Amino acid sequence: MSQQVSPETLRSALQSLAARLGKTPTVVDMYEEGQYAPKRYQEVFGGWNEALESAGLDPEEMGSKRIPDRELLAELQRLYTELGKPPTQRDMTERGQYSNRTYQLRFGSWSNALQEAMLDTNDGISETELLREIERLADELGRAPKAAEMDERGEYAPVTYHRRFGSWREALTEANLDGSRQNVSEEELLADLRNLADELGEAPTTEDVRERGDYSLRTYYDRFDSFSAAREQALSERSDR
Repeated sequence: MSQQVSPETLRSALQSLAARLGKTPTVVDMYEEGQYAPKRYQEVFGGWNEALESAGLDPEEMGSKRIPDRELLAELQRLYTELGKPPTQRDMTERGQYSNRTYQLRFGSWSNALQEAMLDTNDGISETELLREIERLADELGRAPKAAEMDERGEYAPVTYHRRFGSWREALTEANLDGSRQNVSEEELLADLRNLADELGEAPTTEDVRERGDYSLRTYYDRFDSFSAAREQALSERSDR
């Protein structure tokens, strides 16, 4: 009887093989050069494509050399020119050359890919379209979506909502979903500033809050004497902990 191998070990071996080959491995690659038999992956993950996805690899790149970043970004820019607006993931699926999954795996998210391509994620999208997409995702999840979930599963980038509505919470409020300013405690506001400081490695600015925070600047002005007062309190409490 063969020794049991954990899914984590199999994933790690698959990622190592992909790095060594410089491409997404095929079953033949694993059979000839891999550490474990392809059959192990099929037994644990239900199939080779499923194993690749579990390891963060794109089945559509299987057997081919890695697509250069510049080609992926050029395709985004081509679609932008064709559509007259930043392409959505659906646009890429219906009209693009590559899989939207490829962009998520390569750049971390769809919105990161758009930013790398230097496309303005604010162009050509109405507030009605933005709110309708929040409602669609809420129906899919059965609850109000988080900004990260919009980034991963939605059609538009969270930064678009921040720019248009002031914050993700404000966008949820406009969509009649959870996120009303009145329900936010001071501790939640301060915690968000501390999280931003940890993420940035420095005290967040008003622009950081506008672009990356969960709450609008107006919320801080309503609850504290000033934004700087809120920031000072948040960072002071962090140093005391």
